[in-house]
Amino acid sequence: MTAIGRAHGHGSWEAALRQMSLAVLGVLGLWASAVCAQEEPAPGEPDPARVFVEVVPDHADWFVEQPVRVRVLVGFDREFFASRGVQLFRRHLDVPLQLLAPWLEELPGAWAADGTGHRASPLPAVGVDGTGGVPLSFALDDDVVAIVPSEDRLVEGRPFTVLVLERTFLAQDPGNLIIPEARVRFAYATDFRDDFVHGRVPVDRYAGEASSAPVTVVVQALPQEGRPPDFGGAVGRFSVRATLDRSTITLGESLKLSLEVEGTGNLDLFDAPALDALDRFHVYGRLDEAASGRRRVIYDLAPLGTDVRQVPSLSVPFLDPGPPTRYRSAATQALSLDVRRAPPGTELPALFSAAAPPGDEAEKAAPGERAERVRGSRPPRWLLPLLVLPWLLVAWLGWRLAAARRERADVSRGESSRARGESVAPALRPVVGSELDTDDDPEKTLVIRLARRIGCATSAVVDPHLAQRLEAVGVGRATALRAAELLDDLVASRYGGPPVVRASEAVRAAAAELADTEGEPG
Repeated sequence: MTAIGRAHGHGSWEAALRQMSLAVLGVLGLWASAVCAQEEPAPGEPDPARVFVEVVPDHADWFVEQPVRVRVLVGFDREFFASRGVQLFRRHLDVPLQLLAPWLEELPGAWAADGTGHRASPLPAVGVDGTGGVPLSFALDDDVVAIVPSEDRLVEGRPFTVLVLERTFLAQDPGNLIIPEARVRFAYATDFRDDFVHGRVPVDRYAGEASSAPVTVVVQALPQEGRPPDFGGAVGRFSVRATLDRSTITLGESLKLSLEVEGTGNLDLFDAPALDALDRFHVYGRLDEAASGRRRVIYDLAPLGTDVRQVPSLSVPFLDPGPPTRYRSAATQALSLDVRRAPPGTELPALFSAAAPPGDEAEKAAPGERAERVRGSRPPRWLLPLLVLPWLLVAWLGWRLAAARRERADVSRGESSRARGESVAPALRPVVGSELDTDDDPEKTLVIRLARRIGCATSAVVDPHLAQRLEAVGVGRATALRAAELLDDLVASRYGGPPVVRASEAVRAAAAELADTEGEPG
């Protein structure tokens, strides 16, 4: 009896000890859970926010072809990323985050330009407003960019480092233009361990994200009220000046007039003054050059008489977006010019003799000298048939070759295109140079297809209004502008301008686009 009682009492004491131990362990577990709950935020929900992203256009209302800057601001909690930021990729980034904004390269309804309105190269957007210091690298879509931070911003008392990217866009058509959202992805951890090989390694990993709201801007058509008759589509703010390569010239010679347009706007889109109506001058042609913030148009002019005393003032009308919005005009100063008589016995081209008014060079010459000059400049009568006959033979042969090609029904369309290219090859050489002698030359193909699209000879393709002529026959605006720009570069290289730096792939692409628009294989 006594032994049984002692055994029962001993069992009760052990049970009580076990219950007490379990209670203490339970209390410690609850305390540890509470402490962990305070130190570890929920996955993917860092509280408070550690990143922000904003999309800010310069204007809420745009005009068609008005260059407008759009800025993307990315801010991040500097202390948070220094202590808890985790790399997203194998490549180390100074700021372990990724900005997703593919519309910076291609925005539907607009095209990317540089800060002066020239079409931008396909490169990532550039950083702006840097305050100095070391650039910080981060991921922009599938690229890595480095940007000097701008001024910090305080968010709820915490310092945020701000990176600013910008891109300039030109809207193509009136209406609502929607700028999509921009998103920022990042990763962070709350616990790290030291690894002998990899260094500081996160034990846990959480994903974070921030995004901006889409922005809608209103694109307005260019106003009709107050539009100058000679308005060429310039939108922005510009200044102009003109210079001559020389101020003294002999009748029969030509000079170069340089018109420089500077400012911010659609510099490479508007039509430069044609000068076709410039009184007492003949315009042989022009060369258009564009650089950052500047456009220079070089005209080849010839005064038509010794009575010409100056090159008159030239004006470039433009739409100033304001405020207030209004049409304005930038004008050059008149330039003095001294046109001297040609030496006695000099034979002037028919252009100058026919244009000379009474009392000018032709009238002031002595009667015998004037008669001799006229007889010397008039071609013999037998020369006209001799000049016309070869062209008639060429035309007849061309007609016969075209008829033969139409009869060959089994010849593919690609073979017909090559035959047409070979038949017009001689006409191409005066336009774009002797480098077009090979059958597979992409520049030759481009000129042939341009001529076919607008229905003219290849020698008539070079035209300052080529883009408008292509649009008039149904070619898309982007394709027309690109083809005209490529042809301008080829002509400029041929006539003493900068060498052509366009890759042959770009020329082939333009020729293929022209073929696509007319239903031909590229």
